[in-house]
Amino acid sequence: MNSNVDITITVPEEQVTILGIDKGQTVLTLWTEEPSFKNGVVTLRGGTFKKGFVGKHLIATINAKTLKPGTVEFVAKET
Repeated sequence: MNSNVDITITVPEEQVTILGIDKGQTVLTLWTEEPSFKNGVVTLRGGTFKKGFVGKHLIATINAKTLKPGTVEFVAKET
């Protein structure tokens, strides 16, 4: 059994800057593409060929900094 993720997270660049993406404690064992941030989109693509995973697990930690006060909405989609 294997499990895969293909996640995109839209980030409002006028409100937030992404400082980095940490995959140090991820449940994933294989990244088909290194986690990245470009043009307001964080991309996380990878999987595991081990037992798979069910329930809550850490995929990556996104470190961000706000640029101005207010509410920020991140939109995540699994494709």
